[in-house]
Amino acid sequence: MMFVNCRARCVRIFALCYVAFAGLGLCAPRSVRAESEPAEGEVSLARLLAFAERRAPALELARPRRAYADAARRGAEPWLRHNPNLEVALGPRFAAGETALDLQVSLRQSVEIAGEPALRRRVAARLGERIEAELSAARAAVRREVGLAFYAAVLAREHLALAQRLVRFADETQATTRRRLDAGDATAIDALIAQTDAAQARQAELAAEQELRAARITLADVTGWPMDAPPQVPAGQEAARPPAPLDRLLRLSRQRHPELRARRAASAEAHARVELADREAWPAPTLGAHFAREGSASGPSSEIVLGSLELPLPLWDRAQGERAQRRADEAVTRAEESVASRALGARIARAHSELTMAFGQLELFRTGVSTSLGDGLALLERGFDAGELSLSSVVAARERLLQAEQGALRAYADYFGALIELESAVGADLSEASQVSTAASPSTSTPVKGAGR
Repeated sequence: MMFVNCRARCVRIFALCYVAFAGLGLCAPRSVRAESEPAEGEVSLARLLAFAERRAPALELARPRRAYADAARRGAEPWLRHNPNLEVALGPRFAAGETALDLQVSLRQSVEIAGEPALRRRVAARLGERIEAELSAARAAVRREVGLAFYAAVLAREHLALAQRLVRFADETQATTRRRLDAGDATAIDALIAQTDAAQARQAELAAEQELRAARITLADVTGWPMDAPPQVPAGQEAARPPAPLDRLLRLSRQRHPELRARRAASAEAHARVELADREAWPAPTLGAHFAREGSASGPSSEIVLGSLELPLPLWDRAQGERAQRRADEAVTRAEESVASRALGARIARAHSELTMAFGQLELFRTGVSTSLGDGLALLERGFDAGELSLSSVVAARERLLQAEQGALRAYADYFGALIELESAVGADLSEASQVSTAASPSTSTPVKGAGR
């Protein structure tokens, strides 16, 4: 009986231990998945940018280029560039019919006297700085693509919401038309028009759904998000704000733009390579130590120890081609830096002008359109249901309201496209340069929730 109780107690203890360890094993993968897998539900722009920093295909291709800088640093580590040469000679000496043994051992080492090792390390450092600057430029390009794709998806969701509102309005209009037809207040033509209008509204809804799916797939593509569950963006748009003064943006771009930093780093690397090529043209002496043992048939052998110095004379080959190539590379990189700086100024000016115009268009919609589409459709529904409006007047008014709403959405698309282009041209978030207060958005939209830039 005691044996049975002990065995049951051991079984219970084993089961408790198993459950505890299994629980630990289940918790660990969930914590790992929580850090590595994307979250479900609506995803803000800030979270998409953070995810793209880790998983964007463009950055996954750019990050391995750091290995070039590591390879250059490892190649520049040795203080002596060439390995020593060891030479051994052994052979008989024949003299007066007798044979003796001769031995010669030589060790030679080429050394650099113009500071080439330090310059090679400087070139490797400049190469690393250029690669990091180019990686920053790749990050900026990814941010631009993610921003454009994000706002395209936001506007596609707005288009879908608009199409769904029109479907509901068309269904209500069709139902009201049928009731009025039964009461003798409408004709069969009115019923046919209402039916056709409802079918067209559903077709527009299907097209809007496909537009949103395509926008979400594009957003998943540029961020590296899993394609089986593309990210869902929040509804609505951010409030529009006017751009900062042009001169402030130009100053900020000269300090922060990743492309200019990459150009400057390329120029610094090219200059370091010019210095290295000039120093490598200096003659590199070769130091040697020689030991010889000469056998003698008639007496004791002789041992000889010698030191040597070999100095090449740069009479014909002074690395003219290599040095000229490096100077040409430096001239090209400096010209590219200058041209890129001027072109960037023109690009910022154009993007600033487009954003200013887009903001002005949004202001016109904000101040000129006082009634949203939803309110207008509700008024039309009440008027048509009460018999105060005919079907033709309802359709005409709905088209006018729809055109105004679509114009507002196009203005938002123009604004956010210009905003992303200007931020890309400046190379920084415009909130860093803008000190003006945020303007209110048009009444046709609500500020996005959690779309923090």
